[in-house]
Amino acid sequence: MVPTTVNYLVDKPPASLSLTAMPVLKDTSNTHYSEWKEKLGLYFDRNVIQDLVNKESLISLKLHLLKFGAGRTFVAALQDWFDRQQRVYATIRTATQESVGLQLFRDLAKEAKASS
Repeated sequence: MVPTTVNYLVDKPPASLSLTAMPVLKDTSNTHYSEWKEKLGLYFDRNVIQDLVNKESLISLKLHLLKFGAGRTFVAALQDWFDRQQRVYATIRTATQESVGLQLFRDLAKEAKASS
């Protein structure tokens, strides 16, 4: 069993992941970044996505299967986890691309493609 800080009901199907707008990182200076990072903790809690963001992928997937896998096929639960990961990634990209630039995300996509 994988430990988590949030308790979940295992017998309910996953609700659709609908994220509110993430705070935007406007500048990469230490002050702005520190303030943004503080806001992120609250954002993750409000949107209940801590496990998708703060855990390694394998642990995140295991937690998702524990929470939402009952009564579903592995493929359906896995697809739901991928969909949630994609939504979170797009939200983070939207909130940070102005300050870190698009090249970082191009490099991440290229690296992911090369390792698959």
